[in-house]
Amino acid sequence: MNESILYQKYRPQNFSQVVGQDSIVKILKNEVLTNSITNAYIFFGPRGTGKTSLARIFSKAINCNSILKNGDPCNKCDNCKEITDGNFLDLIEIDAASNRGIEDIRDIKNRIQFVPSSGHYKIYIIDEVHMLTSDAFNALLKTLEEPPNNVIFILATTEIYKVPQTIISRCQRFDFIRPSYYDLSKYLNSVLNSEKINLGENTKDLLITVADGSFRDLMTSLQKILSVNSGKIEYSDVLTLLNYPDLEFIKLIWAHLIDSDIEYILDSFKSNNISISIFIKNSIDYIRKTLINRVLQKNYYDIDDSIFKNISIKDLLKIINKLIDSIEDLKVSSLDQIVLEVTLISIINDLSANKNKVKSKNVENKVNMKKSVTINDSQQGNFDNELWMNLINITKEFNHHMSGFLTKSNFYIEGNKFIIVVPFSFYKDMLNETKEKKYLSQKIKEIYGDNFDIDCIVEKNVIPVIKNNHDFIEDSDLKEVFDLEV
Repeated sequence: MNESILYQKYRPQNFSQVVGQDSIVKILKNEVLTNSITNAYIFFGPRGTGKTSLARIFSKAINCNSILKNGDPCNKCDNCKEITDGNFLDLIEIDAASNRGIEDIRDIKNRIQFVPSSGHYKIYIIDEVHMLTSDAFNALLKTLEEPPNNVIFILATTEIYKVPQTIISRCQRFDFIRPSYYDLSKYLNSVLNSEKINLGENTKDLLITVADGSFRDLMTSLQKILSVNSGKIEYSDVLTLLNYPDLEFIKLIWAHLIDSDIEYILDSFKSNNISISIFIKNSIDYIRKTLINRVLQKNYYDIDDSIFKNISIKDLLKIINKLIDSIEDLKVSSLDQIVLEVTLISIINDLSANKNKVKSKNVENKVNMKKSVTINDSQQGNFDNELWMNLINITKEFNHHMSGFLTKSNFYIEGNKFIIVVPFSFYKDMLNETKEKKYLSQKIKEIYGDNFDIDCIVEKNVIPVIKNNHDFIEDSDLKEVFDLEV
């Protein structure tokens, strides 16, 4: 199945169907109704936002033989039908990426001298106009300065800064914006209803996210999924077929990157076949939200950013800048994997500048953890690894996630409080759930023989109980912390 079918099928055919560009539509419709057409327009905006579609609708409206009162083309007259079918001789679409030379523009200059064959205007839509050569731009400038009254140029570009100012100044400029989530959702729902496609809300959200503000990419992604699964499309289908990294994957990768575990990261990309460019873009978004939460000192964005707890704002900014640079590198390189590896290793290298400070803090945490465990003589025999492992094994029957969390945690006694120290905030949230906390309190009483108030705190560098079974720091720990031979 051709991936462009859905996008072509649901391409807007009149102004009223255009989504997300209300101000541009209003101006163009008014020009049609008042017959105040200019000779040159330039449409600028991100890909898939409707530049070419709106150019065709405008072309249809100014050539329509029975224009509607609201400015929409009738879509019934011969001119409208021919433009819709792509057979209108007076509408010429040119791809500047493959027709970018001066001879191509001179050919246009020669042809505009002829009157329209059947329409009121002869329209030239030049897509990706920024790809023209300097000589071609100079030739186009001459053409735009004194065009025939019945000739209209519509230039479209995603990179307006590459278009000479002399060209822009002779055009009526319209800046297209990315459609909102609501606009994309409305568009997607209308297509799904028409096609009778069943899609869960989470899957819709993911497709809209993958589209990144592009109607065309939204339809292309949907078409790709439908070519494999025409029934109910699940969330996992979108992730797998589009090689899309979800937030959980991104969090896991960055947790390992902060620990300098580059081998795990590379293996994850190989085994999951993740799109490197999308991973980098989504990482930028995740770290940006973390940065804003940190600056505002509140959860402005509802995300778990605990993995960056010990990363400074300065370092977060450096990471974002390196990721942005890597996006530019991907545009000019076919070696995506190498760009990724070099970028991540560079980030690890930058973060290692603070490694000694972090390691020194680790030593202090280990010492403090040992000192804070207060056990009287009668309890001494009850606080060994075997009893802690009993607690872990018992909780596994109730909730295997809880058991896994305890395996990575430590504890100490403070008065009548049994304080569990966990490495991540979502561990704490889970252990503090009413049902889980009540169960845990009961089992601690059974194993340790006393009533304790259960509390939970987060310490990223906590050393699990099953590793820390002595009241001193071992030589191997010192070696790990200071990179010394002991």
